Amino acid sequence: MTLTATTTVTSTFDVSPTVALVVTETGTGSGTVTSTPAGVTCGTSCSGSYASGTAVTLTAAPAAGSLFTGWSGGGCAGTGPCTVTLIATTTVTATFDVSPSVALTVTETGTGGGTVTSLPAGITCGTSCSGTYGNGTAVTLTATPASGSTFTGWSGMCSGKNSCTVTITADTAVNANFKRRRGPK
Repeated sequence: MTLTATTTVTSTFDVSPTVALVVTETGTGSGTVTSTPAGVTCGTSCSGSYASGTAVTLTAAPAAGSLFTGWSGGGCAGTGPCTVTLIATTTVTATFDVSPSVALTVTETGTGGGTVTSLPAGITCGTSCSGTYGNGTAVTLTATPASGSTFTGWSGMCSGKNSCTVTITADTAVNANFKRRRGPK
């Protein structure tokens, strides 16, 4: 093409419109959802605004006593991180359910005695007891020997003489072993 006169060329660049990503929670449990890039950090319901075409990855974290059971909406499924490429306002639902309860049973063995306590609370006992916790809860047990006894260690799901921490996902048993000290002859 041959130009014989002055020609003006105009280019127009539009800013990408922003679109909303709306996250809602359902189910009997609770948790949080966060996004990369940042914009969504929420509990029950929230949203973030992003430029059209942005790929946003959502990650769900259940609260204690809850399980993340999956995504729906926005093309998301399963329980892993969810990536949504936004071209229009999109709603994604995160479902959290209450963890089923499981029992942790402590039994004292040996010739001595003492007490066992738990954190979180639920177990404070002598000879035998149990506590109920949400599936996936990490429970720390501490043994204290009675006067005239020594704590010789754990058996079952724990070993050693220090505090015992067990993450329970099914009914679980732990033994606390105490030995009576010998008296003077």
